[in-house]
Amino acid sequence: MAFPVRCLCALLWLWLQLAKGGGGRRCVGGGALWVAFSPPPPSPPRAEKLRADARSLSRTLSARLGDVKPPPPSLRLSAPDPLPPADPPPNLGAAEQRLRRFQRLLQALPPTPLLLQLRSDLDNLCSLLQAMAVLKGCGDPLGPGPPPYEHRDPPQLEPELKELLEEAPHTVAAMALGRLRSCVEGVVVGLEGGVGC
Repeated sequence: MAFPVRCLCALLWLWLQLAKGGGGRRCVGGGALWVAFSPPPPSPPRAEKLRADARSLSRTLSARLGDVKPPPPSLRLSAPDPLPPADPPPNLGAAEQRLRRFQRLLQALPPTPLLLQLRSDLDNLCSLLQAMAVLKGCGDPLGPGPPPYEHRDPPQLEPELKELLEEAPHTVAAMALGRLRSCVEGVVVGLEGGVGC
């Protein structure tokens, strides 16, 4: 540790000597030496970087969901409705839990290229939200990540939702994607406003 400090002191002394330049002459190399050894600009704190990444991914996910045709307003599910709610989650923990529910639901649907991309985006967004919660001190420490999709067990769904998926998979898919879009838009708003634990 002492060696780098001594080197920096010696370089600073050398720069000062070169900057004086003797006899009124100035040395151009002194300024270059100063620039070469100036500290790099500070990077944003990790929490801000995570928040910016989560916000960007949420917007991307919302845009991808915007390509999906919304369900007609007359489309209704039987009561009690087993799908996750569409309203914005109140905090990081609730957002991550709700998005994980949507993720399990999407895993139960027949795979399409769009659904595979949405699953991947949701997985990444949930990981970012979980990391943000841990950094804020309101979540459990991160463990090893989940296995890739092809090595995961089938999703564990609530019995009512599983039954509904067997009866009307297209209706459930349309409703779920519409609600997921509303939920993700709520997450975007929460991330822009500084969502708490």
